[in-house]
Amino acid sequence: MLEDLLQQLRNKKETELGSTDKSGLIAIFELSWESLSPRAQSLGCFLSLFGLAPISRNLLDHVLEDAENENLKAVDDSLAELTKKFLLQVTRPDTYALHDSMRECFGQMLSELRDANELRQIYCRGITNTLEIKFISIL
Repeated sequence: MLEDLLQQLRNKKETELGSTDKSGLIAIFELSWESLSPRAQSLGCFLSLFGLAPISRNLLDHVLEDAENENLKAVDDSLAELTKKFLLQVTRPDTYALHDSMRECFGQMLSELRDANELRQIYCRGITNTLEIKFISIL
């Protein structure tokens, strides 16, 4: 996988990379982005909303529980695709983290998605519902 990315970078014209003033990391991200399925792209953008803290699979499932967005279905496949392409780290079993640079790249791509506002609303609703459940269980 890394060899493929390096070969793709070598194949890109130097003037193309130089004229955009992008770092190698951003160029690698863009190459990986182009090869992601739409579902993995949406999930990566969605995960960028969580910030820098590790994301447990349990929390992700709770937040996505009532989501009706088709691109947020088949989460297992999308998580596997993102980790296979080194865009998402598995920090512990069922716990994921985005490197700060990857989170920023996904966040920027989120603003370009057609359903960006819907993804933000799903995140806000899901986090609110999860916090309400946790709060009620404390009482």
